[in-house]
Amino acid sequence: MSVDINNYNPTRVLVGVPYVNTVFHFIVGGGGTTLNLTDQISNDNSIGFGKGVAWIASDQAAILANIYTSTFSSWLSSQIWVYTQLPSTSLASTPTAIIPNSQQPIPSSISSELINIVSTPSGLVVLDVSGGILFI
Repeated sequence: MSVDINNYNPTRVLVGVPYVNTVFHFIVGGGGTTLNLTDQISNDNSIGFGKGVAWIASDQAAILANIYTSTFSSWLSSQIWVYTQLPSTSLASTPTAIIPNSQQPIPSSISSELINIVSTPSGLVVLDVSGGILFI
């Protein structure tokens, strides 16, 4: 499971649950006393969507989508789904970009098996299974 609170708007929270292949969007209300589910998305592949979640800006987020077999016995692929211009209380149904793609491949020095993403003030950091780091 992964959780990230939006630094730019701390009432917005993303929770990734890769075992159920879903990312949940919550809004914190009531002066911090209530947590309201406002949206959820899935990538409709096996399991592994939401392994990592990261807010990039108040209306931008990235989701790590690791795709495994249904028993977690084989790692099939890793992708980073990037969302921009998100509505204030929900998630977009389709990402703005999915990395890697033909214009933005993963460098050969980075493993295609990605294990975590973290946002920074200047971008996104991705960690692979071998300890390699990619700055996006």
